[in-house]
Amino acid sequence: MLSMADKNEDETCALCKRGTLVREERELAIRQFTDKGFVQCRVSVPIAVCGNCASQTLLDGAEELIENAIAAEYAKLP
Repeated sequence: MLSMADKNEDETCALCKRGTLVREERELAIRQFTDKGFVQCRVSVPIAVCGNCASQTLLDGAEELIENAIAAEYAKLP
């Protein structure tokens, strides 16, 4: 049986080659210019953070979450 740490820490950092990546959710504030003006929103996305060098990488599905949040806010603009 895997412990919680085993599930969250399973990869070595590609940047420093020493640290272990820890998966977590982070809230991002997004501001993007569109043909209707600026769209602003907040979205929680899955990321991996290196315990050694603190580099951050978006995980699978993060870009789709960001795009969906922007599209939802864009649809609200006049």
